Amino acid sequence: MDDNKTKVDTKEPAKNAPVFSLERLARDCHEIFGVTPSTFAGATCGLKADCKMTVANMEAHIKKWLDTPIKLGGRKVK
Repeated sequence: MDDNKTKVDTKEPAKNAPVFSLERLARDCHEIFGVTPSTFAGATCGLKADCKMTVANMEAHIKKWLDTPIKLGGRKVK
């Protein structure tokens, strides 16, 4: 399993920023991050279920996931 896939940015944007579970962030992902539940699920795939993050850290994680280029793996695109 690729360990790079499960690494999360742990930089704290503020000292007293509240942390939330993935389940809680997923519940309001559209309102908080402006993404659909399926996009949130894709961005958090591979993270541990008990992972807790600040809103700012999760926002950065989702943005990084969205900006990752797609590899076509040698398929021919018509």
